Amino acid sequence: MDIAPQTRKVYWNKDLEALWEPRIKRVRKLYSDAELATVVTGMRRVYVYHVNSERFDQSYDFLRRNDLVFFPTNKSAVYSGFSHRHLPVKRGTPYTLYGAAVKHDDQEAGELFTKYSTGDLTDHTGIGELLGYPTCCTEFFNETWSHKSIDPIYEAAIETPDAREIDNVIEVSCHPYCNNMLRYFGIRITPHLTCSMQCEETIKWGEEWIEIMRQIDDEATDWVIELLSMPLTWDCYKGVAIIDTPLFRGVTNSDMTMEKKMVRNLEWKQEEHAS
Repeated sequence: MDIAPQTRKVYWNKDLEALWEPRIKRVRKLYSDAELATVVTGMRRVYVYHVNSERFDQSYDFLRRNDLVFFPTNKSAVYSGFSHRHLPVKRGTPYTLYGAAVKHDDQEAGELFTKYSTGDLTDHTGIGELLGYPTCCTEFFNETWSHKSIDPIYEAAIETPDAREIDNVIEVSCHPYCNNMLRYFGIRITPHLTCSMQCEETIKWGEEWIEIMRQIDDEATDWVIELLSMPLTWDCYKGVAIIDTPLFRGVTNSDMTMEKKMVRNLEWKQEEHAS
């Protein structure tokens, strides 16, 4: 049984909400703009794009303005919140087309993305390469997502070199470039699920993302690093994940696990981890 897509944040007080909610809106826009910029600038070949059936004109105007070609591969019901899978579309209801937006002079990338996404068996390795994901993280995804977890935060925490298990809780220091525990709310730096909370390849790649982000919105880049460096607790049980941060409690859908999974992310202080 899957829990319906949902995300909700409840701030600990009104002052925090007044300060941080506008910042988080800018952080979400920053990440979206950075995703596009990484393809437009040639850093990677594919920008995952969604076209709402009720906004075709706006979507294709966006593609034309950015000299992109769209290759749709999947269709999903429209939903609010966060989903780990495409949802069935009911006849006569709005839907979203999911696929690859590629540069006009690299339509091969769109053809490959279509091939890897629409065959009898999805080729996540090929898709990961087009999206620029580190090979180690793609391998981790292949081993984990279909077999163990659709939301492998706990599994990535276990694989982190300095992880410790204390009273059935995995305690770990998560590098902000590897932090996926706030992605449900649009707060992230890199786009993929990492193989550990300190994946060296992701950290290297994250430096490229940060450089692009700073060119787009330097102030919001500082905010996203601050958000992803904060201590937090990720607590998953029976399809629901509760994420407690110093700013808010977040709730979202996750693994339908009958055993509680908990990860305590310690505050990341770059000076303490500098070599």
